[in-house]
Amino acid sequence: MIPAMLRAPRLLIALTLFAAAAPSLAQASRPAGRAAHALVYDTRLKKVLLVNGDHEADASKGEVWALDGAKWVLVDRSGPPPRALGAVAYDTKRQRLVMQGGIGLKNEPFDDTREWDGKQWHARSEPGPGVRNHHAMAYDAERGVCVLYGPSGSCKTTMIAGLMVSLATGADWFGHAVKHRGGLVFVAS
Repeated sequence: MIPAMLRAPRLLIALTLFAAAAPSLAQASRPAGRAAHALVYDTRLKKVLLVNGDHEADASKGEVWALDGAKWVLVDRSGPPPRALGAVAYDTKRQRLVMQGGIGLKNEPFDDTREWDGKQWHARSEPGPGVRNHHAMAYDAERGVCVLYGPSGSCKTTMIAGLMVSLATGADWFGHAVKHRGGLVFVAS
């Protein structure tokens, strides 16, 4: 059961975490252990999505796994080249997962922006912010846009964790007032 705070959040935070699949799940029905992947909540599917990451499994294409709270399901394996340390957000208005940048499994940098509509991946044709990794992205429902934060390698995950605390509690964030307090989730397994 997905908590009410996740069904209609004002701001969805995409986090890059170091985590492995929950040990209580059957080995055959879960993603391989990985690091530097991205997690985001898909309001259409009502599931947490795990995107890419650095892992030992055969990964010629990027993966998207879904967790409904009880079990993992591989929902896409036709994605762009797999990557680690990319940023993702879920655009609730257009119902698409948005992914930007990252580092390939052979350390090649990516500067592309891709979208997944639940069935297939689409490359965005307009220029993006360039090569990035270790950055963060969130969907701003009030403005209807994905917001990307930070240059490569500047440890935005720590900054985003602080922002999450401010959004959840209503406390100022580095001198900026929080207008809309909301429920957030930090996923680690």
